[in-house]
Amino acid sequence: MEDFIVDNFRIFAPVRIGAVSGYAQIDTGANPSFVRRSFSTDFQRVGTGEIRGALRMTAVEQCRLGIVSFLGYDFSDVVVNIQSDDAGDFQGLPFQVVMTIGVDILYQKPLYLNFVEGQIGFLEVVPSEWEVRGQVVDLHFKSGLAFFKTSLGSYKLNALFDTGAGFSVLNAKCLDMLRADLIEQEPEETLDPTGAKALIPVYKYPSLEINGRSIGEIRFLVMDLADVEKAIGMEVDIVFGFDTMASYNWVVGKSQKRLLMIR
Repeated sequence: MEDFIVDNFRIFAPVRIGAVSGYAQIDTGANPSFVRRSFSTDFQRVGTGEIRGALRMTAVEQCRLGIVSFLGYDFSDVVVNIQSDDAGDFQGLPFQVVMTIGVDILYQKPLYLNFVEGQIGFLEVVPSEWEVRGQVVDLHFKSGLAFFKTSLGSYKLNALFDTGAGFSVLNAKCLDMLRADLIEQEPEETLDPTGAKALIPVYKYPSLEINGRSIGEIRFLVMDLADVEKAIGMEVDIVFGFDTMASYNWVVGKSQKRLLMIR
């Protein structure tokens, strides 16, 4: 296990790219991973890709990283998008951010996020007692991303498990059916991985449920996710972000197609 750092609702963990050591943002909403442009100059360009955020999408170059060392494992020949140094809002942090690690690496093994102790790691075996005291949630995957079913009142919604989203997001198309129970909040300025910023309306809802268990009040930004849905090929009703998931510990198992929620 590695200790992670939380800064402004974002998770960072140690990483090494070849001989360069630093930190990576942990983003289960990203596929593939990104490297910051200033750390990409020594690597072979292999084509173009796309970085998509809730506010916009942008075409970028891709490169091939030799060895990425992360959480005790080495990952070879990783093809990543090249992210502008101005995107991500990493300037001024007291540690060096070299990349954003997405699901192409994070989901190669069962991923454990321990928010109680501030640790992250890959698991070879999930302890059986965790399954006894936790909630097992079915996952389905699209474009490498993990989705699960959740409920707001009587409405069943499709949620994306996204550690890269500092705040949870409700798709604007769902707003009307929930409006009677929503409480409007002060708007928030938000930044997506492309570097785009906007002032976004915010609401809260009394209770979000997963597998019939209430995890309490949820606060979310309201944004039009139509372009995100089109790019992924999947309905995205809710982006389940850091602020909502941080009260629990989680195991994401891609091969088992399940999410374990532990408190």
